[in-house]
Amino acid sequence: MWTLVSASWATRYTVRSAAGALGLPDQPLPGERSIAITRSLVTAFFDTHLKDRRRPVLDRPSETFPEVKTW
Repeated sequence: MWTLVSASWATRYTVRSAAGALGLPDQPLPGERSIAITRSLVTAFFDTHLKDRRRPVLDRPSETFPEVKTW
């Protein structure tokens, strides 16, 4: 599974002016929001693979984190 968090890419790795051409938002996520998403996804990953407890945030789009796209 691959995960993309919209607007998280723009802070370091890509020139922001390319955002429009790529169809991505040109503003990065606020730090607190980015940390909340990261904590949730990392915790879900480890719960799934180390504790054998499935977490829905990894299986389908989440209303809590609409920025996260999985495929």
